[in-house]
Amino acid sequence: MHNNFYFLSKLSERLRGRLTGFTLVSCFSQERDELVMELNNGKESFFIKVVMSGDFQCLYFPEHFKRARKNSVDLFLPVIMKTVEDIFTFRNERSLGIKLTDGLQLVFKMHGRPSNVILFEHEKVVEVFRKNLSLDLTLQLSGLHRDIDWSYERFGEAPDHPERLYFTFGKYIWDYLSTQGFTSKSLKDRFEAIQEIRKQLEHPVFSIIKEGASIRLSLLKKNGAVAQFQDPLEAINEFFVLRNKTAGVYLLRARLHSHLEGRRKQTESFLEKNRSKLNELTRDQHYQQWADLIMAHLHEINQGMVQFETFPFDAPAERIIIPLRRELTPQKNAELYYRKGKNKQIEIDQLRAALDRKEKDLGEILEQLAQLETANFDQLETMQASLSGKASAGQERIALPYHSFRFKDFDIWVGKHAEANDTLTTKLAHKEDMWLHAKDVAGSHVIIKNQGGKTFPKDVIEYAASLAAYYSKRRNESLCPVAYTLRKYVRKRKGAPAGAVVVDREEVILVEPLTNNKK
Repeated sequence: MHNNFYFLSKLSERLRGRLTGFTLVSCFSQERDELVMELNNGKESFFIKVVMSGDFQCLYFPEHFKRARKNSVDLFLPVIMKTVEDIFTFRNERSLGIKLTDGLQLVFKMHGRPSNVILFEHEKVVEVFRKNLSLDLTLQLSGLHRDIDWSYERFGEAPDHPERLYFTFGKYIWDYLSTQGFTSKSLKDRFEAIQEIRKQLEHPVFSIIKEGASIRLSLLKKNGAVAQFQDPLEAINEFFVLRNKTAGVYLLRARLHSHLEGRRKQTESFLEKNRSKLNELTRDQHYQQWADLIMAHLHEINQGMVQFETFPFDAPAERIIIPLRRELTPQKNAELYYRKGKNKQIEIDQLRAALDRKEKDLGEILEQLAQLETANFDQLETMQASLSGKASAGQERIALPYHSFRFKDFDIWVGKHAEANDTLTTKLAHKEDMWLHAKDVAGSHVIIKNQGGKTFPKDVIEYAASLAAYYSKRRNESLCPVAYTLRKYVRKRKGAPAGAVVVDREEVILVEPLTNNKK
């Protein structure tokens, strides 16, 4: 309910008293789905951050915000140095507006996935943040208001579909009313229930509720709330932080669960296969038996024979044929089989030790899987560090999709294969990292990690380029052209093969592939 009309109306009242008279001094974006504004009254700054990602849209008001030196774009230039005259909401609409001097108004349209920030000059749209939402260019400011007839007569005309009349409630409120037996009540009682819930929404207690994997901001006072507030500004900030942290917990838990499940299946497969092998080895003791029979029948065996037929000691009615090497004496043939029998016993002992280790590993894995269910964020991070080998040496490491190098204090990552290239470039690399790839041939993606705005030295780029050349089809050529650009200019088309990307702008450097003795 953090984008609900009732919450935004309370938030606008709070912001009106806080920001009227402030000047909007900067408005910029450094992430595709985020807009940041700084307001100042000559004594202090106030920041507004608007998040409009695919699965989460929210207003946030951080105490401090440090703007990045690079990849930060100024937006909505007409509003810069304009003064806040009012902050308001539209009637029954999930939008909040800032009225500025000279007839300018910034509107935060918090409509889920189609959320946007729109600049109006009087009634006309001047600029939008998300330009792909072309319909927002046709909006009229006064047309954003919506009316609701709250009368009993109007309710009686459509009693079976009240959600169409009272669209400001939203799914969360209707679900709550349903748990209160709303649908089974009489017409009058249902109308009174709606008026009562409306009263609560207009005089709310802001509660942060944890429901399974979700964190919600509710305007209803509920038992078991994680936190409750009277101030909507405090409530939305706490909700934003807790929601992001909770999302991080579930993402990390899912990642660790996937890793441990993979190890569990691999370990159980090893145990099943090798227990069967151990049973076969234990049952089959024929080398020892053959050696004993040769020694018992030395007087019957001559050098040059290729086989010898006899009866086992424990089954005199069952003939067996013992292969012999014709170039060896009977004693040497016996020694050969004694040695093979001894080696087989060593293999059995080693296999038993390996099975013992794997059974211990399986016990630890099952225990860790059980711990995942109740672990908090700090415990999950500790578990991740332990599994990746950072907490203690000698533990099994989570396989990384890249080779790691270091040159002149810069970390350089080289993708191990096509799928690893995709992971490295699209998930692990930051947009300000440097991206390299051997020109026009198959090869590894190479990333030079950015160091907080520090420029990439030429010799570091050359070294990384020589790595890109070595880990490509041109590794045996004397010189190799290597393309390089910032990661933000590299994109992957939907459906493209593993490792295939599109580079919007690039430079090319000619280098010698790095040899093994230089790495």
